[in-house]
Amino acid sequence: MKIRDAKREDAGDIQQAAEQTWKETYIEILDRDTIDRIIEDWYEEDSLKQDIEESDHFYIIEVEGELAGFIHASVENTVAKLHRLYIYPDYWRQGFGTELYYELEEKLSSVIDKVQLKVIPENDLAIRFYHEIGFETVEEEKTELKGEEVEQEVMEKNID
Repeated sequence: MKIRDAKREDAGDIQQAAEQTWKETYIEILDRDTIDRIIEDWYEEDSLKQDIEESDHFYIIEVEGELAGFIHASVENTVAKLHRLYIYPDYWRQGFGTELYYELEEKLSSVIDKVQLKVIPENDLAIRFYHEIGFETVEEEKTELKGEEVEQEVMEKNID
């Protein structure tokens, strides 16, 4: 297992991982058309390349040279906003997400005091994962995801 900075040439692999994980994770939660629009918009290859170039915090985890997952965050003042953390379903519950998250937290710990994210409450696996690594739900909000209105939990973790 190896964690490294994402590079422009990783965009295609990240796109494939996102498509598979979104379809596996959200097929029972969101409308199929919504999932397709999200993948098409948020994970379009050129857009991903731009995100990788503009972000200081976009990492991938590899197993035997193959992408197993990725994480992407930004920092605003002293708060890290976790935008993406996805692991290929074949690697779920094997510690890859935990490794990626803690790598991010370690890299940012000197400049942040909190990590914040949003997650759909029906995504039980993600909610359980975030609770296990110390996140708490601080509020709920409604948001629009590519034409579908959904509830989201805003979760935070204070960094000591």
